[in-house]
Amino acid sequence: MLSTLMISTLLRDAQELQPDVVRLRRALHRHPELGLQLPRTQAVVIQALDGLGLSVRKGGPDIADPGWDFNIGEAAVNIDIIAGEKAMAAAAPIRKMFLDEMASSGNYKETFASFVDSVLTGKKATGILQTAGWMDAAVLDYLAGELSITPATPVIAANDRGLLHLYRESKIARGAALSIDEIRLIPEVISGYEAVLWDSQDPALLYVFSSGSMKGKIVVAVDYKLKGQGIVNLVKTAGKAQTADLRDGRYVVIKGRI
Repeated sequence: MLSTLMISTLLRDAQELQPDVVRLRRALHRHPELGLQLPRTQAVVIQALDGLGLSVRKGGPDIADPGWDFNIGEAAVNIDIIAGEKAMAAAAPIRKMFLDEMASSGNYKETFASFVDSVLTGKKATGILQTAGWMDAAVLDYLAGELSITPATPVIAANDRGLLHLYRESKIARGAALSIDEIRLIPEVISGYEAVLWDSQDPALLYVFSSGSMKGKIVVAVDYKLKGQGIVNLVKTAGKAQTADLRDGRYVVIKGRI
């Protein structure tokens, strides 16, 4: 266990580094690259590492992620998920500072809107995964304290298959689907929710917001095993519900109110 002095020192050092790290992350997300062909990302990261006395080896998917503690990890497929995993292992003050910054960052939110437009226009799933948001400290504390669940990463992701499912024609026809504009704003809902619920019958998080006379809900499966992507917190579906339905005994309010 880290001593109070060590945590204080780490927190101070992290706060000094934060502006540079934030600038680097925003530079990367301003020009997102998909899959493992990341020439621009690689160049930016190598430039950032220059002068740190590190031995940097260029490569592709066979190059393992060394981790923040220099332990060999799996090759990075999604930079946010990997960063989130490292954050979960950090001291609580550092983790909270990191999560607050990630939640307020606008870069992934802009990228997500473009992702939605592309998927719903093309109407074809190719397995692309996109950051949709980050769990905050209140949600993580509830999962750990009440349910003994410690997510592998605080990152919440959505894939193209899930977007097509939540905006399918049958759901639109019965008035249960979110509008395209609401789907584009899923990251805004996750960071600025009206309430977060836990579904005790079909275990999942529900991020709730107002949608006209009804409530919109973003359903997130925690530590979902996604084929080919590993373990992620996945937006499984989304839609509209009556307020009374969300006050059902199966739902536990983690934060906010219905």
